[in-house]
Amino acid sequence: MNAHSAFVAGNAHEVCQDYAVSGCIESTPYVILADGCSSSPDTDTGARLLVKSAERSLRAHIKCASPFLQEEHEEAARLALRHANVLQLAPQCVDATLLTINVSGDNFFATCYGDGVVALQSRDGQLDVYSISFAEGYPRYPSYASQGERLRMFESHTSNVKEITHYTFFRGDDAIATHADTHISHDALETFTGSVKDYEFVAILSDGFHSFVELIRTETSRKTEPVRLEHFVGNLLDFKNTGGAFVRRRLNKFLSDAQKNKWQHNDDLAIGVVYLGG
Repeated sequence: MNAHSAFVAGNAHEVCQDYAVSGCIESTPYVILADGCSSSPDTDTGARLLVKSAERSLRAHIKCASPFLQEEHEEAARLALRHANVLQLAPQCVDATLLTINVSGDNFFATCYGDGVVALQSRDGQLDVYSISFAEGYPRYPSYASQGERLRMFESHTSNVKEITHYTFFRGDDAIATHADTHISHDALETFTGSVKDYEFVAILSDGFHSFVELIRTETSRKTEPVRLEHFVGNLLDFKNTGGAFVRRRLNKFLSDAQKNKWQHNDDLAIGVVYLGG
C-alpha cells in the first residue's frame, strides 16, 4: 500500500487555500485534505489547522482500528477553531471542507464533509466517481457544528440541497462509456467503504477540479467553455506507477497536458490517493 497527496493554487488565487497530507502508521496509509472557502479570511491557514487537527485524531483511530466518522470530523474542526483563537484569527478561517481516506482492518473508508469528489477504482476495471456539491454553491463545513448560529443560518437555506452525482466508467476495448445518476443527501458526512481486496485505489479531490475551462480564441473573440469532470477524471487517475510521490507526478503531467489543450483551472486543486495494492 502507498498514500500520497498534492495541491496547487488556482489561477484566480494569490494563495492556495487547499491543503493535503498523506502518511502511514503501523503499515496503514491515510490521506486528509481540506478546501478553504475563498470568501472567508485566512482559510489557507484554517485549512492547514483543520487537516493537522484531523491528522492527529485519525492517527489515533488507525491505532485502534476504528473508522473516522462524523463526530471525529467535527471534533477536528473544534480543535482547529481553538488553535485559530490562540492565533487571534477569526473563526471563519476554519470554513473548509474535510475529506479523508483511511484503512481499518480489511476495509477502507473515504469520507467527505462538505463538497468534493471521491473516486473508487475496483480491481475489475470499474471506476466509480462521486461528485458531492451544493445547489447554491456553499457547503456545510464541519466547523458549523461548533457554531450554532451559523449552522442555523445554513440550515435555513432549504434550497441549498446537497446533491451527489455518481458516475460509473466502464472500460471496454474501444471506448469508455459512462453512466450517471444524481440523488439528494441530507447527511452531514458522506462515507464510502469497501473491501481492500476488491479495490485498487481510492482517491479524494477538492471541488476545484470542477473549475477547469477551455480557452477558445477566434479571429474576433475570446471565450471560455467549462471542461466537465467526467470528461477527464479517468485520465487524471490513470497512474503509470504507484511508487513514491505518484500523485504529484500524475498531477504535474495532467496539468502539463491541460495547458497544451488550453485548459486552465481558476480554483485551487487538492488530490489524495491511497493505493491499496495490485
